Amino acid sequence: MAVFERKPLGEALGERGYIRGPFGSALVRGELLQQGIPVYEQQHAITGTREFRFFIGEDKFKELSRFQVRPHDLIVSCSGTVGRISIIQPGDPMGIISQALLILRPDTKEILPKFLYYFLNTREGQHSLTQASHGSVQTNIAPRAVVEQIGVPVPSLPEQEAIAKVLGALDEKIEMNRGINETLETIALAMFKSWFVDVAQAGLPMGWRQGKLGELTGFLGGYAFKSKDWVEKGVPVVKIGSVKPGIVDLNEVSFVSDEVAKEAKRFRLSSGDLLIGMTGYVGEVGLVPLTDNLPLLNQRVGKF
Repeated sequence: MAVFERKPLGEALGERGYIRGPFGSALVRGELLQQGIPVYEQQHAITGTREFRFFIGEDKFKELSRFQVRPHDLIVSCSGTVGRISIIQPGDPMGIISQALLILRPDTKEILPKFLYYFLNTREGQHSLTQASHGSVQTNIAPRAVVEQIGVPVPSLPEQEAIAKVLGALDEKIEMNRGINETLETIALAMFKSWFVDVAQAGLPMGWRQGKLGELTGFLGGYAFKSKDWVEKGVPVVKIGSVKPGIVDLNEVSFVSDEVAKEAKRFRLSSGDLLIGMTGYVGEVGLVPLTDNLPLLNQRVGKF
């Protein structure tokens, strides 16, 4: 495995390469318009979408022009859901960032924006960003001096381009599969409606009966792990954020030691188990995928 030189993130940024969004007093709600120059919000970093709720006029834009996005900027969510990233594309609208965003503007002679994007989205990169966050009530990204010390691998530009190209091709494949899944989900919902909603209105078919969920399946709430139980590697634990529509994402889990796992062995999951969110994402369900490292069930998640 290649070992690349590392630099502090601050040394890989260009001139004015770190721009935190304006203070709330600089952009108050009464100055926001229904049309004009768009304001990039946290959702644009989290989802990568470019649909805007708020806009400003020309005069306000001139006043806040230092917060304007440029092509190839990385916009980073800074509070609540910390560390989500989107790249400003050449065709994206000109606009400014809100106070919940941070602009990272790479020095392209040092590091390619796409390569930096992929590094910061690795487990190591995300861990660095979230470890750099602070705040007891609402998590916020740390001050500039802390974030700029995050160590970033800096291979040669041709190597960066090759790595980003491969990962970009995988992203395109994932996006295509996501589109296929959305189509299949639409078909499945239509079938569900036909089988259950329409049938309920028209009367049950021969051989069917109405029953209660508890007559068909048991239910198990998750184990209340303690804060001291969490470790860097070990037995995975499915938390509420891992339960996505239709799936359980085992890339977004925490870990406990084998000793703790033995204490919670009754909460060991199997591939194919149906889980449901019990708080926050209430009612969201997903299936545990095939895996050799079977996870445990955390509190606030239930298993049918």
